Amino acid sequence: MASTPVRVRAVAVVSAGGSLHSPAFLLRSGLRHDKIGRHLTLHPVMCVAGFYGTLNTGLDRGVSMGVVVHDPRMPTRAAPAAPSAPPFHGCAIETPPVQPGLWAIALPWLSGGLGFKALSLVYRSSAPFIFISRDSSSGENRVVLNADGQPVIHYKVTPRDEALLMTGLERMLRMQRAAGASACFVASEREDCIFNEMGNEDAFEAFITGHKKRGVVPNSTTIFSAHQMSSCRMS
Repeated sequence: MASTPVRVRAVAVVSAGGSLHSPAFLLRSGLRHDKIGRHLTLHPVMCVAGFYGTLNTGLDRGVSMGVVVHDPRMPTRAAPAAPSAPPFHGCAIETPPVQPGLWAIALPWLSGGLGFKALSLVYRSSAPFIFISRDSSSGENRVVLNADGQPVIHYKVTPRDEALLMTGLERMLRMQRAAGASACFVASEREDCIFNEMGNEDAFEAFITGHKKRGVVPNSTTIFSAHQMSSCRMS
Protein backbone atom coordinates (compact mmCIF):
# COMPACT_ATOMS: atom_id res chain seq x y z
CA MET A 1 0.00 0.00 0.00
CA ALA A 2 1.42 3.35 -1.04
CA SER A 3 1.87 5.90 1.70
CA THR A 4 0.16 9.26 1.54
CA PRO A 5 1.86 12.31 3.03
CA VAL A 6 -0.21 14.20 5.60
CA ARG A 7 0.38 17.78 6.73
CA VAL A 8 -1.04 18.93 10.05
CA ARG A 9 -1.29 22.62 10.90
CA ALA A 10 -1.31 23.29 14.65
CA VAL A 11 -0.92 26.20 17.02
CA ALA A 12 1.49 24.19 19.17
CA VAL A 13 3.41 20.93 18.85
CA VAL A 14 4.40 18.81 21.85
CA SER A 15 7.47 16.60 21.60
CA ALA A 16 6.94 13.72 24.06
CA GLY A 17 9.75 11.32 23.27
CA GLY A 18 11.37 11.47 26.67
CA SER A 19 14.77 12.95 27.46
CA LEU A 20 16.57 10.66 25.01
CA HIS A 21 14.31 10.78 21.94
CA SER A 22 12.86 14.31 22.26
CA PRO A 23 16.19 16.03 21.53
CA ALA A 24 16.83 13.57 18.71
CA PHE A 25 13.46 14.44 17.19
CA LEU A 26 14.14 18.18 17.48
CA LEU A 27 17.60 17.85 15.94
CA ARG A 28 16.28 15.73 13.07
CA SER A 29 13.64 18.43 12.53
CA GLY A 30 16.35 20.99 11.88
CA LEU A 31 16.32 22.89 15.20
CA ARG A 32 19.79 24.03 16.25
CA HIS A 33 19.38 25.67 19.68
CA ASP A 34 22.51 25.26 21.83
CA LYS A 35 20.63 23.62 24.73
CA ILE A 36 18.95 20.85 22.73
CA GLY A 37 20.33 17.56 24.01
CA ARG A 38 22.68 19.11 26.58
CA HIS A 39 22.73 18.85 30.41
CA LEU A 40 21.35 15.31 30.45
CA THR A 41 20.76 14.07 34.01
CA LEU A 42 20.10 10.45 34.94
CA HIS A 43 19.71 10.19 38.73
CA PRO A 44 22.66 7.74 38.89
CA VAL A 45 21.91 4.73 41.09
CA MET A 46 24.37 2.49 42.96
CA CYS A 47 23.53 -0.80 44.64
CA VAL A 48 24.78 -2.65 47.73
CA ALA A 49 23.28 -6.05 48.59
CA GLY A 50 23.47 -7.80 51.93
CA PHE A 51 23.26 -11.55 52.56
CA TYR A 52 21.22 -12.80 55.51
CA GLY A 53 21.99 -16.51 55.82
CA THR A 54 18.89 -18.70 55.84
CA LEU A 55 16.48 -15.78 56.19
CA ASN A 56 14.06 -15.50 53.27
CA THR A 57 14.05 -11.77 52.57
CA GLY A 58 11.22 -12.04 50.00
CA LEU A 59 12.70 -9.92 47.22
CA ASP A 60 9.82 -10.79 44.91
CA ARG A 61 7.07 -9.87 47.37
CA GLY A 62 6.36 -7.60 50.35
CA VAL A 63 6.94 -3.84 50.41
CA SER A 64 7.57 -2.72 46.86
CA MET A 65 9.67 0.34 47.70
CA GLY A 66 10.83 1.47 51.12
CA VAL A 67 12.69 4.80 51.29
CA VAL A 68 14.95 6.53 53.81
CA VAL A 69 16.68 9.87 53.24
CA HIS A 70 19.82 10.79 55.12
CA ASP A 71 20.60 14.49 55.22
CA PRO A 72 23.69 15.62 57.23
CA ARG A 73 22.06 19.01 57.82
CA MET A 74 19.32 17.44 59.93
CA PRO A 75 19.83 17.79 63.69
CA THR A 76 20.43 14.71 65.85
CA ARG A 77 20.89 14.21 69.57
CA ALA A 78 24.65 14.08 69.05
CA ALA A 79 24.94 16.96 66.60
CA PRO A 80 22.60 19.96 66.31
CA ALA A 81 21.94 21.37 62.86
CA ALA A 82 24.72 23.55 61.51
CA PRO A 83 23.30 26.82 60.13
CA SER A 84 26.21 27.19 57.70
CA ALA A 85 25.91 23.67 56.26
CA PRO A 86 26.46 23.64 52.47
CA PRO A 87 23.57 22.77 50.11
CA PHE A 88 23.07 19.03 50.04
CA HIS A 89 20.19 16.98 48.69
CA GLY A 90 20.70 14.02 50.99
CA CYS A 91 20.96 10.32 50.26
CA ALA A 92 17.75 8.71 49.01
CA ILE A 93 18.21 5.04 49.86
CA GLU A 94 15.52 2.59 48.77
CA THR A 95 14.72 -1.11 49.05
CA PRO A 96 13.55 -1.92 45.52
CA PRO A 97 11.46 -4.86 44.33
CA VAL A 98 13.95 -7.14 42.59
CA GLN A 99 12.94 -10.00 40.33
CA PRO A 100 15.52 -12.67 39.32
CA GLY A 101 16.24 -11.04 35.96
CA LEU A 102 17.01 -7.66 37.50
CA TRP A 103 19.05 -9.35 40.23
CA ALA A 104 21.18 -11.05 37.54
CA ILE A 105 21.93 -7.70 35.87
CA ALA A 106 23.46 -6.35 39.09
CA LEU A 107 25.66 -9.38 39.79
CA PRO A 108 29.37 -9.29 38.88
CA TRP A 109 30.79 -11.91 36.53
CA LEU A 110 33.43 -13.52 38.74
CA SER A 111 35.66 -16.59 38.52
CA GLY A 112 34.63 -17.54 35.03
CA GLY A 113 30.96 -17.42 35.93
CA LEU A 114 31.23 -19.56 39.07
CA GLY A 115 30.96 -16.51 41.33
CA PHE A 116 27.96 -15.29 39.34
CA LYS A 117 26.23 -18.64 39.84
CA ALA A 118 26.99 -18.65 43.57
CA LEU A 119 25.52 -15.17 44.01
CA SER A 120 22.48 -16.16 41.96
CA LEU A 121 21.78 -19.04 44.33
CA VAL A 122 21.52 -16.75 47.38
CA TYR A 123 18.84 -14.60 45.73
CA ARG A 124 16.13 -15.37 48.30
CA SER A 125 18.34 -14.54 51.28
CA SER A 126 19.61 -11.24 49.87
CA ALA A 127 18.49 -7.67 50.46
CA PRO A 128 19.67 -5.04 47.96
CA PHE A 129 19.68 -1.33 48.80
CA ILE A 130 19.89 1.30 46.08
CA PHE A 131 21.00 4.91 46.40
CA ILE A 132 19.47 7.46 44.04
CA SER A 133 21.59 10.58 43.66
CA ARG A 134 20.59 13.97 42.30
CA ASP A 135 23.25 14.62 39.68
CA SER A 136 24.32 18.14 38.77
CA SER A 137 25.52 16.94 35.34
CA SER A 138 27.21 19.30 32.85
CA GLY A 139 26.76 20.64 29.36
CA GLU A 140 28.96 17.85 28.05
CA ASN A 141 26.49 15.22 29.26
CA ARG A 142 24.25 15.21 26.24
CA VAL A 143 22.27 13.43 23.55
CA VAL A 144 23.53 13.71 19.96
CA LEU A 145 22.62 12.08 16.65
CA ASN A 146 24.59 9.35 14.91
CA ALA A 147 24.88 8.99 11.13
CA ASP A 148 21.47 7.29 11.01
CA GLY A 149 19.75 10.05 12.97
CA GLN A 150 19.39 7.96 16.12
CA PRO A 151 20.18 9.27 19.63
CA VAL A 152 23.60 8.58 21.16
CA ILE A 153 24.22 9.29 24.85
CA HIS A 154 27.37 10.96 26.18
CA TYR A 155 27.49 10.90 29.98
CA LYS A 156 30.33 11.18 32.49
CA VAL A 157 29.89 11.41 36.25
CA THR A 158 31.13 14.80 37.51
CA PRO A 159 33.44 15.02 40.57
CA ARG A 160 30.60 16.49 42.66
CA ASP A 161 28.24 13.71 41.66
CA GLU A 162 30.92 11.08 42.30
CA ALA A 163 31.39 12.39 45.86
CA LEU A 164 27.62 12.14 46.45
CA LEU A 165 27.54 8.57 45.08
CA MET A 166 30.36 7.57 47.42
CA THR A 167 28.45 9.09 50.35
CA GLY A 168 25.45 6.96 49.46
CA LEU A 169 27.63 3.88 49.04
CA GLU A 170 29.06 4.29 52.53
CA ARG A 171 25.60 4.81 54.05
CA MET A 172 24.26 1.66 52.40
CA LEU A 173 27.19 -0.44 53.61
CA ARG A 174 26.74 0.79 57.19
CA MET A 175 23.00 0.13 57.03
CA GLN A 176 23.55 -3.42 55.81
CA ARG A 177 25.97 -4.08 58.67
CA ALA A 178 23.61 -2.55 61.23
CA ALA A 179 20.75 -4.70 59.89
CA GLY A 180 22.76 -7.85 60.57
CA ALA A 181 24.00 -8.85 57.12
CA SER A 182 26.58 -11.65 57.26
CA ALA A 183 28.21 -10.42 54.02
CA CYS A 184 27.60 -7.86 51.31
CA PHE A 185 28.64 -6.91 47.82
CA VAL A 186 28.92 -3.65 45.91
CA ALA A 187 27.51 -3.95 42.40
CA SER A 188 30.57 -3.73 40.17
CA GLU A 189 32.82 -5.89 37.99
CA ARG A 190 35.69 -6.17 40.47
CA GLU A 191 36.97 -9.24 42.29
CA ASP A 192 37.04 -7.30 45.58
CA CYS A 193 33.37 -6.21 45.40
CA ILE A 194 32.35 -8.89 47.95
CA PHE A 195 32.97 -8.45 51.66
CA ASN A 196 32.39 -11.28 54.17
CA GLU A 197 34.07 -9.99 57.35
CA MET A 198 31.21 -7.92 58.71
CA GLY A 199 32.27 -8.64 62.30
CA ASN A 200 35.77 -7.25 61.71
CA GLU A 201 35.55 -3.50 62.36
CA ASP A 202 38.97 -2.63 60.92
CA ALA A 203 38.44 -4.72 57.78
CA PHE A 204 34.99 -3.19 57.30
CA GLU A 205 36.30 0.37 57.53
CA ALA A 206 39.13 -0.51 55.13
CA PHE A 207 36.57 -1.91 52.66
CA ILE A 208 34.61 1.35 52.75
CA THR A 209 37.74 3.48 52.45
CA GLY A 210 38.98 1.46 49.49
CA HIS A 211 35.76 1.88 47.53
CA LYS A 212 35.50 5.60 48.30
CA LYS A 213 39.12 6.15 47.29
CA ARG A 214 38.63 4.25 44.05
CA GLY A 215 35.44 6.12 43.22
CA VAL A 216 33.44 5.54 40.07
CA VAL A 217 35.44 3.54 37.52
CA PRO A 218 34.14 3.47 33.91
CA ASN A 219 33.19 -0.02 32.67
CA SER A 220 33.66 -1.39 36.20
CA THR A 221 31.37 0.41 38.65
CA THR A 222 27.76 -0.62 38.02
CA ILE A 223 25.44 2.38 37.80
CA PHE A 224 21.75 2.18 37.00
CA SER A 225 19.31 4.88 35.89
CA ALA A 226 15.52 4.92 35.89
CA HIS A 227 15.05 8.68 35.37
CA GLN A 228 16.32 10.52 32.31
CA MET A 229 15.82 14.30 32.42
CA SER A 230 16.92 17.82 31.49
CA SER A 231 18.04 17.38 27.88
CA CYS A 232 15.52 19.94 26.54
CA ARG A 233 15.69 22.90 28.88
CA MET A 234 12.62 25.06 28.67
CA SER A 235 13.73 28.13 30.64
